[in-house]
Amino acid sequence: MIRPLLLLVVCATLLTGCLPAGPPPGADPTAEPTPAETLETPVTLPALVLPECADLYTAAEELSLMGEGMVPADFNPAPENAAYGTQFDELRAELAAGDSLNCTWVLPASERGLTVSVMLATPEQFELVSSTLRASGSDGTSTGGESIIFAISAEETPESSPYTEAHYLSPEIWVSARDLFGSFAPALTQAAMDRMAELNPAYFGG
Repeated sequence: MIRPLLLLVVCATLLTGCLPAGPPPGADPTAEPTPAETLETPVTLPALVLPECADLYTAAEELSLMGEGMVPADFNPAPENAAYGTQFDELRAELAAGDSLNCTWVLPASERGLTVSVMLATPEQFELVSSTLRASGSDGTSTGGESIIFAISAEETPESSPYTEAHYLSPEIWVSARDLFGSFAPALTQAAMDRMAELNPAYFGG
């Protein structure tokens, strides 16, 4: 027979094991619990929206930024036939390897032609474009935040035709333009980036 005093000790022990543990000595029992670490949800941007070449510029922009008489060429052709908005081989290779939009306009019966390329850019491509253009002599100009625009040009020589080339880099978007026998490349990249901002507000803090 279990004595009453022993039974009381056994019951108290069992009940104590079922109760939640109290705060450690010295702890404030009214304080809010603090998680061991704060988990941050990564920000996922939506897929980049690329326009059709015919919608990259308005008709008024085409006239003001290209000059009279320019007509569309083979918009976004197969990679083996594509023209790109740069003369630099390493940058052309990046555009060819990526999902780039490549739009070309020409002036019939002349050597005049221009190509604008647009694509989503990785941080590595941002650095590649920046270093390549700085090595060519363009320091670039900040357009606010992390965005930067580079512009280069060359006069006509016995070995090459005159052209302008420009690259507009935001943290995630790369726009480039090469204007053979023309001086519109910087303005073309600016207008194209404005169009991309309109179509992709999430990439521009909108």
